[in-house]
Amino acid sequence: MSAGLSDVCCASIAPHAVTTADLQFLCYAFATMGVAIDTAGHESLAHYRLVGIDAPTLSRVVERVEKGLPFSAVERMQKLLGAPSLRQIGELLRMPDRTLYHRKETRRLSPDESDRLLRLARLVGLTIDLFEGNRVGAIQWLNTPKSQLEGASPLEYMRTGVGAQAVEELIWRAEHSMYA
Repeated sequence: MSAGLSDVCCASIAPHAVTTADLQFLCYAFATMGVAIDTAGHESLAHYRLVGIDAPTLSRVVERVEKGLPFSAVERMQKLLGAPSLRQIGELLRMPDRTLYHRKETRRLSPDESDRLLRLARLVGLTIDLFEGNRVGAIQWLNTPKSQLEGASPLEYMRTGVGAQAVEELIWRAEHSMYA
């Protein structure tokens, strides 16, 4: 981490340690939604540039999640995934229809919903990286059932933290040519 980002991160979320996985999670999530973050040479933060939120530091990202991301981030994810309905994105985020449409009216997600959206965005970003920027190939892969996920697609499987970890491991193995 650069001195500036490290200082901000440590000051803003102390006493919690910021791991590389934490940084990668935030980078992919925000990148997928169009948020620009000053990564100052850190590839793990570069993926946040797709999110649409003006959060230039990790502390700002944490602040935005705690406040709740704007509903437009859900709409960006819908567009990125090519989902024909918000309901499909709501299912991926484990949001009942009524809650989803209430959030659309209020234009803001809760912190928990924001976390789930960032988890989804991070894994989508990792998959796009796996496919070297080919979004169509990445989205197709995410929608294709995998035997390693008991016949579920990565998108279906990543609805929980444990499932998301399994999908991340599958992406890692594919990236390192182990299987996928």
